[in-house]
Amino acid sequence: MAVQTGTYQPSNELEIERNQNITLTMVAGELGKMFSGNPALDENRVSNFVDSVMDGNYDNAPTLREMQPGGM
Repeated sequence: MAVQTGTYQPSNELEIERNQNITLTMVAGELGKMFSGNPALDENRVSNFVDSVMDGNYDNAPTLREMQPGGM
């Protein structure tokens, strides 16, 4: 959002990816807190997912660009 509004300009692609990883971690944590109180979801599965994200298991996931044909 900050990039889109022009209030922040990342210096390179690596910085963009790092910021996206941090954002994903923050969002997953908030979703985990929200969903952990929802009886429709298994609390252990939500907790395991949040722990996995916080441990950095998704930090090296391919970017959208990398997943496209001819990506990178």
